[in-house]
Amino acid sequence: MRFGFSPQVLSCKNINLRRNDQFQRPIESGRQAHAAQDEQKVIRSLTGTRLLLLGAIAMTFCLFGTHPAFSQVSVLTQAYDNARTAQNVNETILTHAKVNANLFGKLFTYGLDGQMPAQPLYVSNVYIPATNSTHNVVYAATQHDSVYAFDADNNVGGNANPLWQKSFIDPANGITTIPVKDLICVNTGFTEFGIESTPVIDLSRNAIYVYAMTKENGNYVHRLHALDLGTGAELFGGPVQIIASVVIGGKTYTFNTKQQVQRPGLLLQNGIVYIGFGSPGCDLNYEMGWVMSYDASTLQQTGVWDDSPGVLASAVWMSGAGLAGDGNGNVYFSTGDGTFDADKGGNHYGDTVVKLAQGGQGLSLADFFTPYNQAYLLQNNLDLGAGRVILLPEQSNPPNNLALAVGKAGVMYLLDQSNLGGFNPVDDSQIVQEVDTHASGDVHNGLTYWNNNIFVYAENTPVKAFSFTNGMISSQPTSQTSQVFIPRGGIVSSNGTKDGVFWCLTTDTKKLFAFDATNLGVKLYDNTQAGSRDTLAAMNHFGMLVVANGRVYINGQKQLAVFGLLPYFAAISGNNQTGTVRTQLPLPLVVGLKDAYTNNSDLVSGIPVTFKDGGKGGIFSNPNTFTDGAGMASTQYLLPSTPGTYFITASSPGYASASFVVIATVGSVTSFAISSGNFQTAPVATSLPLPLKVRAKDASGNGVPGIQVSFDDGGAGGTLSPPSTTTDAAGYASTSYITSTKSGAVKITSSSAGLTSLVFTETVTAGPAVSMSYLSGNSQTVAAGAAAPMQLQVTVADQYANPVSGVSVSFSDAAAGGSFSPDPVSTTAKGIAGTRYTVPTKVGTVTVTASAAGMGSVIFTVNIKAGPAAILSIVSGNNQTVPNGTTLPQPLVVSVTDQYGNPFAGKTVTFSDGGAGGKFSSTSGVSNSAGQVSVTYTTPNKSGPITIAVSSAGLPPITFSETAQ
Repeated sequence: MRFGFSPQVLSCKNINLRRNDQFQRPIESGRQAHAAQDEQKVIRSLTGTRLLLLGAIAMTFCLFGTHPAFSQVSVLTQAYDNARTAQNVNETILTHAKVNANLFGKLFTYGLDGQMPAQPLYVSNVYIPATNSTHNVVYAATQHDSVYAFDADNNVGGNANPLWQKSFIDPANGITTIPVKDLICVNTGFTEFGIESTPVIDLSRNAIYVYAMTKENGNYVHRLHALDLGTGAELFGGPVQIIASVVIGGKTYTFNTKQQVQRPGLLLQNGIVYIGFGSPGCDLNYEMGWVMSYDASTLQQTGVWDDSPGVLASAVWMSGAGLAGDGNGNVYFSTGDGTFDADKGGNHYGDTVVKLAQGGQGLSLADFFTPYNQAYLLQNNLDLGAGRVILLPEQSNPPNNLALAVGKAGVMYLLDQSNLGGFNPVDDSQIVQEVDTHASGDVHNGLTYWNNNIFVYAENTPVKAFSFTNGMISSQPTSQTSQVFIPRGGIVSSNGTKDGVFWCLTTDTKKLFAFDATNLGVKLYDNTQAGSRDTLAAMNHFGMLVVANGRVYINGQKQLAVFGLLPYFAAISGNNQTGTVRTQLPLPLVVGLKDAYTNNSDLVSGIPVTFKDGGKGGIFSNPNTFTDGAGMASTQYLLPSTPGTYFITASSPGYASASFVVIATVGSVTSFAISSGNFQTAPVATSLPLPLKVRAKDASGNGVPGIQVSFDDGGAGGTLSPPSTTTDAAGYASTSYITSTKSGAVKITSSSAGLTSLVFTETVTAGPAVSMSYLSGNSQTVAAGAAAPMQLQVTVADQYANPVSGVSVSFSDAAAGGSFSPDPVSTTAKGIAGTRYTVPTKVGTVTVTASAAGMGSVIFTVNIKAGPAAILSIVSGNNQTVPNGTTLPQPLVVSVTDQYGNPFAGKTVTFSDGGAGGKFSSTSGVSNSAGQVSVTYTTPNKSGPITIAVSSAGLPPITFSETAQ
């Protein structure tokens, strides 16, 4: 059985094997090994057992041997565990919600004396005798052959300096680091060689194992050190010098201390420290791949293996990734470009995944896999050894135990740990699976496992995630970053399967990235988002970062950078206040500086603090201020002139901002005005088109809500809905109005207590015309051909008897000969339509009809009388001849008519014979209804012609001519 996840990452949240503070104190040198034996036996027994058994036993340590506050993770080896999965699933602090530029950023840095290509390591609750206190410690190792122990939480006060520092050089006595020129390696950017690999920590022995290279008076020396975690003192009689040789085929091959560089992270497994050798990250063409093992308690060599005897190639370097261990004494790694002849009985394993077994005879080859195109990889500098080898979680179906390797070309090889596959010159069909990630550039280190996902990162290629289900890898990525860059040091932190964050660096551009591990297309953070606040110093050729207990530790050329949750400003008082617009809040806004991890106040003075309301128009008494001795800063705030909820921030570069929520309410009512709905027109019994709306405002012009407003039409009979209401949030009150059945102007009054009333003037128009009736002008008597003195008038009304204007009314006398002016005619505003009628010239009675579409008709009767007497004419009796003194046989008949010949009655007519001596029956008469006057005439006794003159006032006279004989 394989224990795939070594107890190198420990947490009492998930069963912690760490010891109580009192057990963290260094064991004195004479007793140290003995005191650690019992715990080491437990760990050794656990490493070959399932996690379930580990949990049960480790719980005992957590319950009885751990400080109650112990819930922290210790990072004891490269990539967190011996399986090299590069995952920390016990990270509860750096959640998705917190990994952003507002809350997360660079906290502090520690200066280093040289470049640090090694990954930082982390141990919580370490007793440091020099300070007589317990610290969470981050360990850093440099190419200048120094090992540092720093406080992992802060660099304040006494923590500004290392808790301890151990240097392995002594220039005064000729002991220095190895100059880079000695190894002719310049493409890595290194300036010297000292400690290049990631150390490993054994908590049971309270030791950190460090591999260092020195140049001592011209000689090249390699040593394995075991240092006390609390003091840096050498342990177990160390250090031990690395000297090795192997005999293969009867020939001895000796480890060349000048030409070998120790690059992969150290592996601690079952009390054995494993060390890999080869290239420092460049092709020197004289390195060999070596792996050695040393007893962790005695530092004595327990095994040596050479992957390329006699041939200068096949480095074990893996871009600094650690050798992997399965807990059963087996070690996994990959080799770089070099000769491969194992298929022909040789002992050379270039571009190969190797499995070594640790036994009584030392290290021996247990299995291997070499890609079918190894020759092509060698020819094109695509060495398999540039990538990491990781051991995947045990599967429920066979093959249960799988290993995953990736080479510089970006091809993943999924291997059965019990049968890696050897070599097939045709293809790689003998292995579990081969997946081409289609990398556009080289893969270095390049693999991370988390929650059934495989993350692959290559140069000039998006970081890609592949699903790992039922022991197989998806052929296509399930997500990838939108950015293309040169990633280094990819790891995942999460709280179990929640809040997975994929972290990586770009050492060329000095960027730190954080992506959502469930969807790499979502970037949570990069260190350029906050301007220059989170700038990283110069980085190493291969960056390695680690996340532990809410902080990110990043190795650099001369600096160890620590990122995490920024100290933050919290609202101490003054939050959630309410005040009237343009007034000062009752309480000042007070913020205090807090530590994001402890939530304790930081009593730091002089930190600049800026208060802002987002340009909303409020006024701060001191928008730019500084913290006082209690770490607090305050300001008064005059609310803006507009009511609403305002968000105020108190910010300072390098700190998370505090937020306040305050509410500005409206002032009292100072004005009351019509907003809309005035001067509308609508027919009777209908709604006005717009509501009648008024607004109550304060002195700043803000609407005042909750003001009671009533509406009244003064008894006009309309309907207000509602007649009374209150102003809304914007200060508006409105009602709708249905007009009454009476047309005309309506005054609607809007009133509110203490305010001047408002008057709406509306116009109610009549409805559709439905009836027409007589108004005036009927039964007139008019002289023939004259205009009637009175107009013929009708009224048009709606259904409610309201006069209707604009209705066209026509008049007709059925062709009697009269005329109308005008015709047709439109009703006036009072609903009246009238016309002037000029009657015909014939005396009589005329019927005039007034009509309008859809409303029937109105009948007028007009009597026509004769006009003024205008003509006097002879009807009969003219030119008679009779004897003297006799009566004319025919009477003298005349007629009086108007100008149109109509008889004119009542006109006095006078007859005269001019004194001829005749005799009239009457000398005058009045015209009868036929307009006639008749008299008899007796001639005089004198014969001769007689002229009888007939006259009437105002008329031309006429004459009869008679003869007496």
